[in-house]
Amino acid sequence: NPTRAYPPRTPIRGRPCLDRHRINRRMAGVRAAVCALAVLGSCERRPDATGSAAAPAEAAVVELSVTTPVRAMLPRTVRVTGTLFGDEEATIASKVSGRVVQAPVDLGDRVAPDDVLIRIDPVDYTLARDERRRALTEALSRLGLSELPPEGAPFDPDAVPLVRRAIVEEENARIRFERARQLAEAPQPLMGPQEFSDIRTAYEVARSDVAVQRLNAQTVLALARTLEVQLRLAEQRLADTEARAPAPDANNARTYLVAQRAVSVGDFVQVGTALVRLVAADPVKLRVSVPERRFSEIRPGQAVTVHADSLADAAPIRASVSRISPALDIATRTLPVEIVIANADLRLKPGGFATAEIEVGAVDAMVVPRSAVLTFAGVHKVITIVD
Repeated sequence: NPTRAYPPRTPIRGRPCLDRHRINRRMAGVRAAVCALAVLGSCERRPDATGSAAAPAEAAVVELSVTTPVRAMLPRTVRVTGTLFGDEEATIASKVSGRVVQAPVDLGDRVAPDDVLIRIDPVDYTLARDERRRALTEALSRLGLSELPPEGAPFDPDAVPLVRRAIVEEENARIRFERARQLAEAPQPLMGPQEFSDIRTAYEVARSDVAVQRLNAQTVLALARTLEVQLRLAEQRLADTEARAPAPDANNARTYLVAQRAVSVGDFVQVGTALVRLVAADPVKLRVSVPERRFSEIRPGQAVTVHADSLADAAPIRASVSRISPALDIATRTLPVEIVIANADLRLKPGGFATAEIEVGAVDAMVVPRSAVLTFAGVHKVITIVD
């Protein structure tokens, strides 16, 4: 009775007594619980078509099993997500301008190193090469050579025909000058001063002509070397009319796939126009960003388990950490990490999404079957039996 005045009571064993207001609140809660049970009971016993109350439904039987947790060493991982990239990605651009005459490859084609991707009309570049070649041949003919001497090799200008001719003329003028001087300096001069002066002048001119021809030979040699460089440049431009995949070398024996072809036959391209984008998809690289609080745990060579959305039904892929950035990304405060994954069957596609679990250590833990874990609203629980 909430209106009844209860006499004060003495605490027993040091515990406080319930006052009248607390008793009233507890009694109100009990009455509410009783009412709720009564409502539930009335709902369970709804009358059937004949007007009689239905029998209560039997409770479902849940089969349970009991197991004992075991101790095991579990890997401690850092779970991160990232994007797949090709081992190498290259955009092949045009090095010369011109009209596209052939496009041997298209989207998805497999190309080997140095394969032709796009051909540009080579007519103009062929004519330019022939022009430089003829100019070089003319310069070599003036030197009396069939080919240029190696760079840095000694060159004798006196072997040039024009220089040899000037040397012969100089020798002839010298002999005439010596004879004229004997005649002019004889006790009885047999040659007048003017005639002797003309012969001496001719000798000086012949000597000067030799020096001039030697300088001309050096000049023609330098011109020939310039024309040779221009010829090489013209030949290179002619070769550049064929856009090719990266050439093979000691570190590049990979096969490429055509990810995009940006031009078609008949298009006119300028220098630097993107033609074909290539991707080397074996292996692929998974680039992830590790949070700043966990980057100190990451080391090269750590084992990684990769889960790709494109391989939902396949087993996880095992890989390892290959590269770690020496600096954090300022924008996100995360550490870029690269994971190399073998992809011989090309199941993984560059640009795809994947999740990586980097194993950074192990922890000693109690383990129960997965079926013993109850999950509801993001909360995980395990029911244990005590005593």
